[in-house]
Amino acid sequence: MDFFTDIAIGDVLHQMTGSADGLVTRAGRVATMARDGLSEGSAPSGALIVYYGGCMLVVRDRVDDITEGVRTALADVPFLTTFTVGE
Repeated sequence: MDFFTDIAIGDVLHQMTGSADGLVTRAGRVATMARDGLSEGSAPSGALIVYYGGCMLVVRDRVDDITEGVRTALADVPFLTTFTVGE
């Protein structure tokens, strides 16, 4: 197994699990929560979506579904997405 950090004996690791469907729908769900968290009467003028590139590589054949989920969540609000690795 490769990690992006040093791990020593006694360090506690937490294993996370997920699914391809979860990776595809997450950006839209987060965009919905951000929109819903605005003050009443407020509306976003735009959005910057930062999506981890490693996760994108797992679902790269479904990037259009990710985009559609964000588009649906934000309606007509313009957005820009970046897929970062090692930010």
